[in-house]
Amino acid sequence: MTETQGQGASTNQPIKQPVNQPIPQTPPAAAVNSLPPLRTVVAPTEPNRGTAPATHAQAQVNAAPTQPLTPPLQPQQTQTTTLPPQQPKVTLPPKQEGIAIGNLPPMKSQTPQTAAPNAQKVAWTTQASHAQVSQTPRKPEIRNTQKRGAKIGIRGFIIGCFLFLLFVFGVIGVGLYYIIQNPEEVGGNINIDTVKQGLQIFAVLFFWFLFFLGFGMIVVNAYRLSTKKEWSKVPNVFGLLLAIFIVGGSLGGGVVVLQNINNIAWSDSPRTSNIILAKVPTKVGPRYLHNSPGLQVIAPVSMTFELNRTVFDRTMLNTIQGNEIQRVALDCGNEQVINADLNSYQFAWSCLLTKKGNYPVQLIVTHVDRTNGVQQETVIPTGNLPVTSELSLSTSQGEYTLNDAKTEINVGKAPTKVLFDANKIFEDYGIAEYQIDWDIEGDGIWDKTDDVSFAHNYKKPGIMTLYYTITGLGEYVYQVNFRVGQNEVPICEITPQLIQDTTYNLPIACDDLGTPIVEYNYEIINIDRERTVTTEKTKRPTMRYTFTQWGDYVIRLTYLTNEGKKWFYESETISVGKVIHDVDYTISYKWVNDNDYQRVTQWGEGDVFSQEWNLVLTTLPVVLKVEIGAISPITNNTKSQVLFNGEPILSTDDKTFTFEVTTQGDQKLEIQVTESDDEEQATNILIPVILDQAQIIGSLEAIGGTVGFDPFEARFDATTTTLTDPEDEIIYFTWDFGDGEVKKNTSQGTIKHTYIYDLEKENGEYMPSVTIKTKKWLEETIQLENPILVKKRSIKATIRSDSHISQIAGRGETITLSLTTDGDPSTIIWDFGDGNTLECNGRSCLEPTINYEEAGEYTIKADITFSDGNETITDGLKMIIEDE
Repeated sequence: MTETQGQGASTNQPIKQPVNQPIPQTPPAAAVNSLPPLRTVVAPTEPNRGTAPATHAQAQVNAAPTQPLTPPLQPQQTQTTTLPPQQPKVTLPPKQEGIAIGNLPPMKSQTPQTAAPNAQKVAWTTQASHAQVSQTPRKPEIRNTQKRGAKIGIRGFIIGCFLFLLFVFGVIGVGLYYIIQNPEEVGGNINIDTVKQGLQIFAVLFFWFLFFLGFGMIVVNAYRLSTKKEWSKVPNVFGLLLAIFIVGGSLGGGVVVLQNINNIAWSDSPRTSNIILAKVPTKVGPRYLHNSPGLQVIAPVSMTFELNRTVFDRTMLNTIQGNEIQRVALDCGNEQVINADLNSYQFAWSCLLTKKGNYPVQLIVTHVDRTNGVQQETVIPTGNLPVTSELSLSTSQGEYTLNDAKTEINVGKAPTKVLFDANKIFEDYGIAEYQIDWDIEGDGIWDKTDDVSFAHNYKKPGIMTLYYTITGLGEYVYQVNFRVGQNEVPICEITPQLIQDTTYNLPIACDDLGTPIVEYNYEIINIDRERTVTTEKTKRPTMRYTFTQWGDYVIRLTYLTNEGKKWFYESETISVGKVIHDVDYTISYKWVNDNDYQRVTQWGEGDVFSQEWNLVLTTLPVVLKVEIGAISPITNNTKSQVLFNGEPILSTDDKTFTFEVTTQGDQKLEIQVTESDDEEQATNILIPVILDQAQIIGSLEAIGGTVGFDPFEARFDATTTTLTDPEDEIIYFTWDFGDGEVKKNTSQGTIKHTYIYDLEKENGEYMPSVTIKTKKWLEETIQLENPILVKKRSIKATIRSDSHISQIAGRGETITLSLTTDGDPSTIIWDFGDGNTLECNGRSCLEPTINYEEAGEYTIKADITFSDGNETITDGLKMIIEDE
């Protein structure tokens, strides 16, 4: 059924109003025609609602034949009419066949008049304009009272927000990707990892948004399909399919996009800052710096590089079109320039960066114009390569060095001790936990853990590799290469052996017994105090030492071969348990009749010396003085004393102790430091005193000096040699002058000898000695302290012209020459400068004559060979020959 519509109505929506009120009687036609038009407010209605007005509107309209019906309009929103209170009620004429209202009860008229017999039902209709009721049909008067202006619904708002978010996401995504591809536009210093992370976050948010949108559409459309009764479900089916597509696309597309973002490479963008690809050496091989998150460049490091083929071809080949590339090189920024192989795009060598800092790297391209053959060079700055920290590396022999090409670190010849310190790395990166692992030998075994600084002895020559990894820098294992050189001497080492408490044996082992070691020098160093505790020189490959203070020590060994070659070795650190006191002391000695003391040496020299912590006396009697210096730790109760053979030595200040040694045999000197007379807590330094008195105390002096010109006369005196046995006496002196001449068994204690420079051997150094024999068949050889040095004799030669002192002559004039020399010539070869020569033996041609036929300048020379073997001397004279 359809809704009915009154004549002249602007809308087909019925007015909802109560029908239980009585309908007034129809007024006269005149009154009806004079009514003002009614104002209507359209209210929304839905079809098929069972209200009374809607039912009445379904009746057939019985209009007059001449009155046109208003065609039905499309359903519009309607509202319940509110009638002005002053407006009179309207009734239809009695006999008018108008709109059938239905079975309404009869209503009483409010105005007395005659009711038409057929007026049984009356209906009120209000529309956009008032319909004038009359017998004659009139054109309806329409007045539109609806306000203009569109209103946005909830659905439109949601769609607009969705489109806006898509636009924002698109702008962000395009911007981030553009930054990766064109970093120069924003300064060229964009961190690729940061941008990739931003893209990943953006992609996750975007695809989650799509997923939840699609999921919500699935729920809504599924609900409508299950509850909707109308025949048309096509929109919801289409919406459900679209929602499923959105959900699937958000999941699959999200995975693909995230993978693509993760695969974005810094090297893909066409910019000069990535025209070369830098690689950092690690234990698993070189790692590209640009796509290894968290990888640091720590000196010293051998960086390798390769050309980025894509970027190089895209930029350089377009830049130098028509040119032929001859050479591509890389300036490492550290005075190294390395060439590239254009077939493999690899650079031939590595760049060794040894210090922290920024290295300006640039590419040098040499190319030739094919049209004119002009060679050009293009320099492309590729930015700074930042070395962000530094591993300190040094040796016990000093700082490491670089080879001539500056591509390799040299730490010295084996054996060498290398010191590593990583403290700077932890400071530079702000790493709080000192967690570090070291593979010292490069053999895959972690040798040290959490030792930030340490030293290691490398005993074999070759290329060494050190690996280290720091917990705060990720899982990367960094690599350092250096060279240990080959040595010409045996490789020796000390292996400390604890005997008891703080007493150690310090034996020496060498790997080449074919080369004898003639001397060992021990130096014991306290690392904590950075001072040498003691030194000792010995010919035996062992030493026993008792440490008197707790702390860390190293033994530095210097050894000398029989060929005069010297090398070094430094032991591993020895940690010694704490002793009560550390005592600094000195021992001096003097002869009984002397006034001044001499310091006891530790090298086995002099009349009193220290050897393996033994005090050796070679002559008696002798006065010893022990001076105690610093004591650590020290309190007010600290006391010190010196005991000799168990008896205390008196002192006025408890610092200086003096006593005389007169008795033969081994004895004992002891220094003791106590706290409150507690001997159990005392520090005892025991010094054995050994009498090793020589029976012959030799003395040899060179009177007048040991250096002179050939011939040099030296004078020697051995008369100051003394014998400790008063019943013995010197019988013979045998002199060996060191030049092959020996004078045996003479009674002369003083002697002279003339030395000359040996031209054949080019030697002027001689070491004389004297051997003394006594009545009791004792024998002692004494060597001069310093060698005799003879300088080569100076020989002079001069050419003059006695006939032409001005050195100017005419053509054909006879010129007389003379050669003056203080040597004894054996051969003279004259060269007169005009192609003529003269050779003679001895002095037979010391005064030759010559004449020149051509004017000009001539140089006269004489090559002289002397009979005593002295080198040839060449002298010269210039002569000017003029035309007459």
